[in-house]
Amino acid sequence: MDTLRYYLGYLPARTQPTKVEIDEIYPLHFNDDTKTLRELTLSWTARIDDVLDADHLHRSLARLLEMGDWRKLGGRLRLRASLPDGMLEIHVPNEFTPERPAVRYTREVFDVSINEHPLARRLPKSTRTASIQPGPFNFRPFSAREDAPSTLQDLLFSDEPQMSLHITSFTDATLVAILWPHTMTGALGLKDLVVAWCKVLAGLESEVPCLAGASRDVLEGFDTDNDDTQEPLLLEPKGLKGFKLLGFGLRFMWDIFWNPKVESCMLCLPCTFIEKLRQRASADLKTAGYGSDLPFLSDGDILTAWMALFIVCAQGGHRPATILSAVGVRDRLRAQWVPGATYVQNLALRSVTLISAVDLVQASLGKLAHTIRQDLVRQGTDLHLRAMIRRLRAGGRPGETPVYGDPGALLVVSTNWAKAKFFDNTDFEPAVIKSGV
Repeated sequence: MDTLRYYLGYLPARTQPTKVEIDEIYPLHFNDDTKTLRELTLSWTARIDDVLDADHLHRSLARLLEMGDWRKLGGRLRLRASLPDGMLEIHVPNEFTPERPAVRYTREVFDVSINEHPLARRLPKSTRTASIQPGPFNFRPFSAREDAPSTLQDLLFSDEPQMSLHITSFTDATLVAILWPHTMTGALGLKDLVVAWCKVLAGLESEVPCLAGASRDVLEGFDTDNDDTQEPLLLEPKGLKGFKLLGFGLRFMWDIFWNPKVESCMLCLPCTFIEKLRQRASADLKTAGYGSDLPFLSDGDILTAWMALFIVCAQGGHRPATILSAVGVRDRLRAQWVPGATYVQNLALRSVTLISAVDLVQASLGKLAHTIRQDLVRQGTDLHLRAMIRRLRAGGRPGETPVYGDPGALLVVSTNWAKAKFFDNTDFEPAVIKSGV
């Protein structure tokens, strides 16, 4: 949207900093440099109920970004040519300095308990029953400093590194937040970054895995015409083009126009609630004739189906839906993965579930969850993922995201971060200087 505002004259003209000739240049791969990801900035905030040495955390992260190709993550985003057709690349300082750091570090200190701070005490907490709590937009002061880059334009037209580290210290707890552009990586890439960071923090630099795929994309080569494994894209007949695509875009903008204010909320769904949803889904499938031999459904399938039904009903229940689910390719795609290495890039594609308004009205939780699972299985094979990659590459750079389904459909997007297991993979214990209560 910032690119559009720029050309409509709503944003002042800005120029990129002068190129530093001795900077090392890394490419941004095709699945990182898409129009959709260019519009997204992500943040991750960890609440640690201990007082941590903030400077130790910063030094460890900065040290990681000095090691081998991990340096790529400390670079600056740049356009190779003028907007909007230029491809993005990453310029890494030859040497990181306080003036040109690998990560922008800021800290805020409050001499009170986290439970006494007027905003921090409202941070989400686990509850025994399902509950609605304040969402992440309410806690923006904890996710980044006030003037942190929030758009691609902010990064392109400054010498800001891709990542910002913002630490908020209380007398009994610490909030550790990372802000980064989605063009760098998604949830699983962040998990690998955090794991490597914790290794350095613990003095285990020798155990830090190498960062693979920094210069050469592991997904390269799947668009070749002589690939003897080519398979047709299942959704190609459902692709929106021409007036249908225009209609989808206009409907999407219309929805935004009439609903400009979106309340940021977080749902706490305890295990007991999810188990009840699973029992309900299982009962639905038994009623549908599956008997005791029930098909596999993940928690993600069930929650995505529940969320989609909830959203569609809230909108009146008269529109079809297009459900997009992120699909990680690392475990599904037969590629030349480097054993033991880490890949911090966007290695997720998507499965698409198309469902009509009539079917939505009649769908049970179990039936819709099973449909989502079937689509993921069919669209998540090695051959079909290759077909998706070829289709995306055919769209050029920056990549267009194909749209499928009914032009008037509600768009429901689901991304499951549970696989990253941040609670298990985050170990800041070496930085603890005082245990919390």
